[in-house]
Amino acid sequence: MISFLGQEKGPASHIYRSIVDTQSVISKGLKWVIGDGKSVDIWKDWWCGETPLALLFPGNYTNSNAKVVELIEHGRWNLDMLFPLVDQGVIDSISRIKLPLTLNVPDHPTWAGSPSGNFSVAAAYNLINKDEAGVKSLEAELYGSYRGLTIILEKSLANVTIESDSLVVVELINEGNPGNHNRSIIITEAHGLLNSTGTKLSHTYCNANQCADHLAHLGAEQNDELTIAVTTPISLREFLIKDSLLLRQALD
Repeated sequence: MISFLGQEKGPASHIYRSIVDTQSVISKGLKWVIGDGKSVDIWKDWWCGETPLALLFPGNYTNSNAKVVELIEHGRWNLDMLFPLVDQGVIDSISRIKLPLTLNVPDHPTWAGSPSGNFSVAAAYNLINKDEAGVKSLEAELYGSYRGLTIILEKSLANVTIESDSLVVVELINEGNPGNHNRSIIITEAHGLLNSTGTKLSHTYCNANQCADHLAHLGAEQNDELTIAVTTPISLREFLIKDSLLLRQALD
């Protein structure tokens, strides 16, 4: 990998100047996935939230070379050193980042401008135009599938099939080979849970997934973080029928 980030611009060819002119875009899209935390600067690198912490809290830190590994203790987050320096929103954001279950997993950079985690001209164009809705939607689908798998494990459920209308998420979890995806840890662990619980993850068409939308609306109306329906809600039955009809139409 050739690194030109942070290099000073001197006499150079048109090509080199063009490359350097893109470094702000590259820097904006480059985000770190935390493994052991040894390679990532807490303040200068982008690894949590939407921007490096140094830009959010300039001058709030005394050790500009502190690494993320200093926030990890026995495989868990220990954010005591950050409490007086950042707001609660940042603390919550970091706490939601899953750390690898195994030790000595290296940190790795990923391109946050695309769902695959790989850089492309199209992804850079989308990032410049702040077209990130697809990425956020994919992350929501990915986390939803992962959370469902953890519930299946906790409840010792059997013969469960999870359906998602995101073909990308279904393929990522089923294959378990995330590459440089910025949610590689969740993908790998979801793949492991899929196998250990014997759960099936399959793709369904978006227009035949009204049951999931209805359940999401019901969940949003609840005060609890997680609500598990032991029996089928009566209001869901009409959507089950609609989904069956729409699925048949989609397959015909």
